[in-house]
Amino acid sequence: MIPGSSRTTSRLHAIFPLSLDIQATSGRLHHTLQPNILYQTLTYHYHPDKHVESTIVKSAWYGKQTKGVEHEFILLKVTDTVVNVNNYIILDRNHTSHKVGDSGWSTSGSACSSWGAFDSFKVSSNGIEEELLGDCGLWHREYLEKLRFERKENPLFFYELVTLVDLISEENPIYDITQKNCYWFAGLIWECLRKMRPSAKMVKIIDTPGKKGKLGPLRYFPDLREIDEVHQRGERRIMETKSRLMLSVDVRSSVAYCLARELTKLHQIGELGYT
Repeated sequence: MIPGSSRTTSRLHAIFPLSLDIQATSGRLHHTLQPNILYQTLTYHYHPDKHVESTIVKSAWYGKQTKGVEHEFILLKVTDTVVNVNNYIILDRNHTSHKVGDSGWSTSGSACSSWGAFDSFKVSSNGIEEELLGDCGLWHREYLEKLRFERKENPLFFYELVTLVDLISEENPIYDITQKNCYWFAGLIWECLRKMRPSAKMVKIIDTPGKKGKLGPLRYFPDLREIDEVHQRGERRIMETKSRLMLSVDVRSSVAYCLARELTKLHQIGELGYT
């Protein structure tokens, strides 16, 4: 489809910005969306132009920074199947006085072990993975695992992932350096994704047992009970969200039908010469 046509206008610009079409390489190369804002954008006030039904997660990579605090994150490849456009998004957890970069933890002068959590989707402006990672301070990195969501009859809709992440962020607003940190966050979401789509193809890129969630001699990882409970709550929230979306579609269709019927009546009246 030609750039500048409906390909650029009929898509969710928060996820597929116009700059993707020119692959801009200067200026800010990503923008950040918080889970609650993105959840509301996608699932409230339904509109066909949001393409909620066609925006899916194609692949996910479990990433680990190779220096500093070895920050862990999830890289997503998302696709709008209607307009055939792709983009990369980083999903991770930081805290309000933390900046990921070459030196790892920022020096805030505080001995506190917990802060407000800052969970976010970092959306690429140009669709270039390496430049997104560099702009987010996550280069260099290695990918430990990959999930491929290949079942066309059971895709992972992006709004489903956002719903899960919003739930986790809502229930865990504090970043605890000893527990609810970036390793726990990425690990919990990853395991929930595997439960949500057991048909997804799992690829071990670096088959090193225990490397995920590991920093020095310590290892941070959600336990099986927590994973099961969060997955169940996430599925319930997703079903509630899906029901609300379907209701919005039905209401919109009903309104459109009524308007079309009234317009038909007015047209018929005009043809008959009534005033």
